[in-house]
Amino acid sequence: MRTLVFFSPVVPDFRFQGLAMRAAQNLRALAGHFRIHLRVLDLYGPERKAPPEDVVRFCASWRIQAVPAGPRPSGWRRWTGRAVPEEWREPDRASLRRLSEEVRALEPDAAWCFRFYLAPWVLPAMEGGAPVWLDVDEVESSVRRRQAKAGLDGEAEAAFYQKQESRLLPRFARIFAASGCEAECLRARVLPPVAAWPNVVDIPAQPEWAGPRQGQGRAVFLFVGSLGHAPNRDAIHYMLEEILPRYRARAGREGVLAVAGRAAAAHAGKFSGRPGLRWLGELEDLAPHYRECDAVVVPLRSGGGTRIKILEAFAHGCPVVSTPLGAEGLEVVDKRELLLAEGPENFATALQELLEKPERAAALSRASRDWAARLHSPAVLDRAARELAHPSGG
Repeated sequence: MRTLVFFSPVVPDFRFQGLAMRAAQNLRALAGHFRIHLRVLDLYGPERKAPPEDVVRFCASWRIQAVPAGPRPSGWRRWTGRAVPEEWREPDRASLRRLSEEVRALEPDAAWCFRFYLAPWVLPAMEGGAPVWLDVDEVESSVRRRQAKAGLDGEAEAAFYQKQESRLLPRFARIFAASGCEAECLRARVLPPVAAWPNVVDIPAQPEWAGPRQGQGRAVFLFVGSLGHAPNRDAIHYMLEEILPRYRARAGREGVLAVAGRAAAAHAGKFSGRPGLRWLGELEDLAPHYRECDAVVVPLRSGGGTRIKILEAFAHGCPVVSTPLGAEGLEVVDKRELLLAEGPENFATALQELLEKPERAAALSRASRDWAARLHSPAVLDRAARELAHPSGG
């Protein structure tokens, strides 16, 4: 079996936020066809000392290395007047030499770089050695540009990433993206071979969702996402300030937004005491909340990739109301797998329709779960990983 070094900025985990879930699903798929050495270049803090057991079992070895914030690329602050993105951290020579010596001793046949912002570490460490395959997940410059258009901070970071992508993407042997539209965006730049590598989720044997609770107190709308991601914070604000008031006025019923995900104190404080908001925190098991909510909402106005939060809701049989951008990259049909709504008035109307027409909600639940099982189950990635390991079908 061929050997692959899997570089990730987070500890892979099947249960937590989307970045860790994509890392875990990709690692599991690749482990069926490669001998995996996991190297976590941890950008997000020292909370995890080891991967969970259901990830470790797919690894021949693993190591977590903290990556402290380091010096910014020279000249960037003078050009823009602002710092580079926090996750872009260039290694010092000693750290890079140690990493290079370590991974070369493994004699890998290839390396997997999860997320473009690890390029300053992975490309030099593997230089002159095995090919490096990049999973961009989402195109960083495009995501930042959309954030800026939505009124969020991001224009300077978009310009930075555009420059780095033009410089470094051609150095990867192959590139993968979470959706077909992200892959097309990259192909237009005349890069190495680019293909879609979809997000996948485990499909429970039975759907969890219990159905809408007509007239049973306040309606509960579930949103899943880390507050460390600016588009998620904007989505929560949009839901609380513009959508829920319209829902209450139309339906004559109170609604509450239940938010599950990591909430750093600096971000959570901005929403403290807001009416209609219920914090669930970072949960290992979301199944009870999928079962008890009336619908899952994805009121995103910026972002990229494909939404694991939508796929997970589908897998549990929960009906979903999303903005068109929130469902971008998923080959779904409005009113067949979910309800798409642009603007707060239409979003509130869609929520009201789901709760007042349980037969419509049940039909969406069945169709979306079948769709997820067909196009976004782990078997889909297993086939892609097999082709990557044995391109001739051997």
